[in-house]
Amino acid sequence: MALSLMPIDEVERQFQRLQTITSSSLGNLLLYFKNHWVHGVVPIHMWNFYDANHRTNNTSEAYNLRFATRLSKKHPNIWSFIQLIQS
Repeated sequence: MALSLMPIDEVERQFQRLQTITSSSLGNLLLYFKNHWVHGVVPIHMWNFYDANHRTNNTSEAYNLRFATRLSKKHPNIWSFIQLIQS
């Protein structure tokens, strides 16, 4: 769902619209989404990216790739890891 990319004040209205145009077979999914994300545990402002400067985790992924490349093994042992962070 693209609800995370629209203005916060539009999310509830567009979610209601989505409920009216989707198949009834998605009822359980929409109920979960409504209870957990729209009106529930996680506030909309925590998962909405409309005003966010960075919408991806590309910087984190780039760091992890560089770090993994420096390890030069898929599953290094603890000693290889310690040597890497000491260097």
